[in-house]
Amino acid sequence: MLITSRAAFGSVRQYMTETIFPVLATMNLKRVLFVGCKSYTAHYGKQLTRAAIEYWTTDIDPAAAIWGEKDHHIVCDILKIDEVCASGWFDVVILNGVFGYGVDEENEMDRAIAAIARILREDGMLLIGWTPREVQDPTKLESTRVHFRRERILPLPLRKTFPDTDDVYDWLVKTSPSQHNAGADSA
Repeated sequence: MLITSRAAFGSVRQYMTETIFPVLATMNLKRVLFVGCKSYTAHYGKQLTRAAIEYWTTDIDPAAAIWGEKDHHIVCDILKIDEVCASGWFDVVILNGVFGYGVDEENEMDRAIAAIARILREDGMLLIGWTPREVQDPTKLESTRVHFRRERILPLPLRKTFPDTDDVYDWLVKTSPSQHNAGADSA
């Protein structure tokens, strides 16, 4: 079992700020939603807003709004994000460190993925940051299989692991209704 130290969390956060955000900043994106706000995430959006990308944050805790994006923060349970955001509104949703740290049960994770699928545009991307010792692999959830596919769109690995922690990043792409129906027809 890996020991997760403060330095290990640093490598995961460093990958987010030094690899993921710079890649997203080069893409033709309109809106990105980051789920979960802490003091160390307060600066995350700067790289995207400098690239003229609307950066939004959300957290269930109203007190976390202080760390969210000014004028672009939503206080909301991620399981109900589709009740406050328009369908297809976001190009990318980053769901990092939520599963196993607030959204813990498989049925909650499934509901969160389904709600996120509704607010992502067709071919929108979802990044799930998760920890195997906390939850089962979210890429195997029913809603993940129904609404997403594994496809490399970014010049980043579909699954990223870290040598100093057991954290995992998984990229998924939202399927279109026709792709979903074609998959159902072939089953």
